[in-house]
Amino acid sequence: LDIAEEEVNRFQKSFEAMAAYEGCSGGFSQLLSNYATSMAFMEQSHRLLRSTWTETTDLFGELAAVIIDSGAFVNSGCSSTLPEQTMYQARLALAGIGMLSHRFRVAGLLEPNADSLVQSTSR
Repeated sequence: LDIAEEEVNRFQKSFEAMAAYEGCSGGFSQLLSNYATSMAFMEQSHRLLRSTWTETTDLFGELAAVIIDSGAFVNSGCSSTLPEQTMYQARLALAGIGMLSHRFRVAGLLEPNADSLVQSTSR
């Protein structure tokens, strides 16, 4: 989120530089510099988003494997709340992953590959 916030701040500075240029109070070199910085932050933000997606979906797959392999839903005992707690936490993780997916749409990027995520959730 810090990178996304910085990206927005850099775009705001670019808009301000554009307004100054259009109002003849700012130079073209300043406008170009602000624009280049904005584009660099946007590219950095997109790289980080892709990296975060890959890492997060991989970790969720590992989590699903551990839950299944441990038999958490089979050997939990009659009075255990472990299955409910585990499902609640998994749903929270999926909600966060959903927000990451939404960030791709907001950024105008192609939808990320969700094959491993679909496989993990079907386990």
